[in-house]
Amino acid sequence: MPASKKPYRFLVTAVNGDLGEAAAKVLGDAFVQAEVYGTDAEDLWPGRFFCSSVTEVPRGDEPEYLDRLSEIILSLEITHLVPCSDMEILALAKAGAHTAFPCKVIMPQDHLVITFVDKWLTHQWLDPRGFPVPRTTLLTRATKEWLPMIAKPRKGSGSMGIFEVGSESLLNGLKEEFGDSYVAQEHLGQATPEYTCALVACGGKAHHSVFRRKLDAGRTVMMSARQFPEISSVINDFIKATSLDGPLNIQMKFGENGPKIFEVNPRLSSTVRMRHALGFRDLEWVIKAGESSAELPDVTVPYGEIVYRISEERIRPEGGEK
Repeated sequence: MPASKKPYRFLVTAVNGDLGEAAAKVLGDAFVQAEVYGTDAEDLWPGRFFCSSVTEVPRGDEPEYLDRLSEIILSLEITHLVPCSDMEILALAKAGAHTAFPCKVIMPQDHLVITFVDKWLTHQWLDPRGFPVPRTTLLTRATKEWLPMIAKPRKGSGSMGIFEVGSESLLNGLKEEFGDSYVAQEHLGQATPEYTCALVACGGKAHHSVFRRKLDAGRTVMMSARQFPEISSVINDFIKATSLDGPLNIQMKFGENGPKIFEVNPRLSSTVRMRHALGFRDLEWVIKAGESSAELPDVTVPYGEIVYRISEERIRPEGGEK
């Protein structure tokens, strides 16, 4: 066991990914006396650059994952677990991690995770409740009348595995390759403005902010806070309908027919450090409010200011672990 126990001891999973890195850096900035540890299924680097230590773990879909994670939480006396991959949050939700682990788990309620981590279940939840969504179906049900369309994995995030489908031959090939592990979604237009919407709720109080974003290869590289009453109205309805408790992220496009939700991520998003820099400090707030049983603080995000995400090169010291 560690010799001394500090007020906060954070464990960030999938720490080598964009979200894991951003979350770990936010925690290091916001809680300067805390220890920030990481786990990853691939390697110890680059997480070792911004964590006290990184431990390899099985993948989130492997049976040994939860037991190994529990061992790490106990040995490091972790106070807060910040899961950063969909595969892991789904495993945690199915295990009832909010009550199963001796630490706070920073993610929404288990049933919300199980629903929104799956894009088909997400559509089946949103559509009958009247939320604005693009036309969506299982990939095998899509026909040539759907073209052009987007085909994407039911589970997973980012731009990996997503196809713009403009021909019947490609549609048929994707059906044969992926079947109903994919959904077909209405193409909302490449030039249609895209917004990432951060939501956080704790103790009966909720905040959200809407950010216009610019993508490069599926990665947000620039964004700024915007005021959109139509989007805010949809988000407020969503918060009420879910009784949200924790952080969550909604992706929307705003076209001629208004906003449409094309994805719900039941976790923090990789823009967490970008919005932290703009004053929307959702990860910091949910931790502090949860510890003190206090409400989330009032906040005003500066509209019009732009935040950029840039690359950084680091050299691992010779002889560094692995």
